Amino acid sequence: MPGTQFLAGDGHIWERTWVVYPRKLTIVHPKRLHDFSNTRELILIISDAIRAHKGYYEAGVIHGNVSEENIVILEGPNKRSRKGVLVDLDRGPVFRRPERPDPQGARNV
Repeated sequence: MPGTQFLAGDGHIWERTWVVYPRKLTIVHPKRLHDFSNTRELILIISDAIRAHKGYYEAGVIHGNVSEENIVILEGPNKRSRKGVLVDLDRGPVFRRPERPDPQGARNV
């Protein structure tokens, strides 16, 4: 359900708009990165985390602390499919929009 709020302060009027989407909460029990089953699974889990990092970068977010502690394994409902997830976005030292949003222009990419 959308909402709009007008805030007045310092002679300015600011408009804040938001939309609330219904969500289903699910309890998850992530496993640590060192709990992988075999080398192939480890590569797939790290690949998932790399794709997540790329998505964050393209959205203008720098994680700032990609490490073993911030990559976790989530099991699917059938306990056979496992995915790597990059967590703790709020703990990175710096969050900013990249100076060059297009990764093609970066020398180190």
